[in-house]
Amino acid sequence: MKTIEKKMGSAGFDLSNIDCVLFVSQGTSNGHAFKDGKKFVVWIPIEGYETKLQTLVFITHEIVHGLHYSYSPDFYFKNVSEKLSVARQVITEGLATYLSMKILSVNEGVALWADYISKDKIKIWLQKCRQKEQELYNFVLKNFPSRSPKIELFYANDSKDIYQNRAGYFVGLQAIGQICKDRKINAMDLLKIHRKKFEKIVIEQLQSKVE
Repeated sequence: MKTIEKKMGSAGFDLSNIDCVLFVSQGTSNGHAFKDGKKFVVWIPIEGYETKLQTLVFITHEIVHGLHYSYSPDFYFKNVSEKLSVARQVITEGLATYLSMKILSVNEGVALWADYISKDKIKIWLQKCRQKEQELYNFVLKNFPSRSPKIELFYANDSKDIYQNRAGYFVGLQAIGQICKDRKINAMDLLKIHRKKFEKIVIEQLQSKVE
């Protein structure tokens, strides 16, 4: 945790109002953040990280979620339906992955997977995403307002089907990265963009890639 705090502090993030809860769960989650009164608490399942790199990447990712909700609480969810919003997930997961990549100075493959799968498998996964990039963008645009549990872009349920193997993280990362580059948005300003405005920006960005 000290390494993560140091890296995030060096990147300009203030973690003084962020609490972390460590616990042992059933191995079914990577953690996230929850609301406790007026602040958000990052929760970390300690059994979920098998290597130092996974610990570094995934805990940083979850802390960014906590920071994002603190600055933009309209992205937080209060029920399963709100949680499953494609629009919300593309933005929050894309943002957390993008900022983790910048904070830790790692490449996109590491920011997305750490070493949860091998480097060769990450390379193949990225190739599959890029081969279907426009198709994925169209799918996300079509389903942007959806809260359907049948959409599995943010799960790792089938390694043979990119639509059921975390491709949503790829789409989110590409969109957020390009938005920051085109609009010259820094990290703190990114965290503070209101949800409705952010959704509009992401839609415009994705549309520009498929037209």
